[in-house]
Amino acid sequence: MVRTKPNIPRGIRPLNLAVQATHIRHRFPQFACRIQQGCAIWRGALQPRLTSPLYQVEISYKQKKLPKVRVISPALAANAPHLYSDGTLCLYWPKEWRWQPDTLIA
Repeated sequence: MVRTKPNIPRGIRPLNLAVQATHIRHRFPQFACRIQQGCAIWRGALQPRLTSPLYQVEISYKQKKLPKVRVISPALAANAPHLYSDGTLCLYWPKEWRWQPDTLIA
């Protein structure tokens, strides 16, 4: 899969890290956050369905960049679908929807 750069239209104001962190803390209180060198990194557990395993995930985000989501555990199969070559998740089809810096990660 090819990762695309966000194309920021004029007039769109990117949400800063504090705003993103506040919304993630509200929506996912089980996530811990640290900010280092202008990058916010959240770690926590998610269970998509009651029958799904509990996944430990990491979300990293630099302002004006695409957020990156990685499953820490359990390990995903090497040929799992919807993974970029760096192991981050492909969360949407870029031809149908593009990430915008004014979009909430939460």
